[in-house]
Amino acid sequence: MPIAYESTGVEIFTRDLRDPDSRSRRVSAFHTPATFRDALWQEDPLRARLRKLPPLLVGRLRSCQVQAIQDLEKSLAEDRPRALIQMASGGGKTESHAP
Repeated sequence: MPIAYESTGVEIFTRDLRDPDSRSRRVSAFHTPATFRDALWQEDPLRARLRKLPPLLVGRLRSCQVQAIQDLEKSLAEDRPRALIQMASGGGKTESHAP
């Protein structure tokens, strides 16, 4: 099994053993069978997929949104698993940009 679970009896952690540098991530509960199945169908583990993100389509995004996304992608590419995006009020954090 490429996915391992660990528990302290209070907290549950999971690791994707397909990732050579895998680390434990806290989860609130064991994954559902459907989520587990979907994870197994992925060719690459999550961190590998994050390194292969498609180009950002900036057409309808504000410059502050583009900067926030680019900074987040850079953080993920540098294998920094925690991030906080802080934007001013009116920065478009909750807007929908669907066509």
